[in-house]
Amino acid sequence: MKLKHLWKAAGLVALSAILILTLCLAGLLALVLRSAQITQFWNAPLTKLSQSLVLEEGRDADNLATAARCIAMVQAPPEGVTTEMTATAKKLMDEQIVPKFQLLLAGETTAKDAYDHICEAAFAAFGEENCITGKLG
Repeated sequence: MKLKHLWKAAGLVALSAILILTLCLAGLLALVLRSAQITQFWNAPLTKLSQSLVLEEGRDADNLATAARCIAMVQAPPEGVTTEMTATAKKLMDEQIVPKFQLLLAGETTAKDAYDHICEAAFAAFGEENCITGKLG
């Protein structure tokens, strides 16, 4: 009797697995078919995408001018900045700048101490010749 229930349970598990697999394959097929229809958006250049962000219908002329001005101000990343430097900058932000800024907001450090600590960390990470600072008195 127990063996019969065991086989019944194993059959239900197998049918459930087949149903899940069928649903996953159907979803994958739908994704592939849908993405085949919209491939023109995946390879669009940045200028075409930014132009499409400024829709003229139903918008105020001032809003259109502001959107166009903001899009025109977008800068390309500077030459010579490597992915390693970007990762180092992110690490510096997460481990040095944010904690010091939180201490500054909490009143547990002075602005000069926070500034000096962040500058020392940046000099250690990038070298003093690669950092631009505004010296505080």
